[in-house]
This record gives sequence, C-alpha cells and structure tokens, in this order.
Amino acid sequence: MEGEQIVPEDASNAAPLPRRVVPLPCEDLPSVISRVARKMGYERPEWLLRPEALSHRIAPNTLLLLRRRADYQLLKSLLLLEEEQLFSLTLYRFAHRLEALPYPPPQANPDFLASERVLPRHVLFFRSDGQPRRL
Repeated sequence: MEGEQIVPEDASNAAPLPRRVVPLPCEDLPSVISRVARKMGYERPEWLLRPEALSHRIAPNTLLLLRRRADYQLLKSLLLLEEEQLFSLTLYRFAHRLEALPYPPPQANPDFLASERVLPRHVLFFRSDGQPRRL
C-alpha cells in the first residue's frame, strides 16, 4: 500500500537490497554495511540503516553490539543473511574468549606489557599503594 510504513515488529518484511555482498572471514558488521553501501553507490553507509519505507532505524554505533530483535530482522531481510551470520559479525563472537581472560594477566610482567608490541608507552599501572606509575 502506497505510503504505508512498516513498524519495527515487521522489519522482517523489508525488501532485500538489490546489491549485496558476502561477508568475508573475520569481517565485522560495519565493514559489511560499508561494502554494501559502496556497491549500492550510497555516499553514506548509515543510509542503509534507515530505509525510507520503514519507520525502524538502526543506530550506527550499535552495530558491533547489536541487541534489538528488530535490528536483526531488518538486517536479515536487507542483506539476506541468517541471524547466526549477523551475530558472527558482531563482537559477541569473542565473548566466550574474553570471559576467561583477566586483564592484565596475574603473572604479567609490567616491562613486557610496556613493550611496543603489547601496550603503548602512555599506559599507567597502579602500584599496590594506589599511586600511578607511568611506563
């Protein structure tokens, strides 16, 4: 129907984009959105996140931690990807690895952590008396 807007609950009814991409291994969702936008000839990638025919909008700063069901439904429809594929493009794919890793590791040597390969030189460590120590 002409001029009718789809409500967020119906975001899964959005028409697929005419030009899409296949996510690359280890790619994140903002990168996929950027590649699709380039392929579509869009000047700004966020235009994909707020289709004109829909009332639902996705905030660009939420892409890496996508939470709302309607956001997944909209992106599934637009990109023709499964929910699991979208999930794998977010930071949630690393959650199982991050939960078990304390930071800094208890056995960490501050001199090693301060090396250019691990942490930048401007990082502060705090001594047991609470005073900062710049490396």
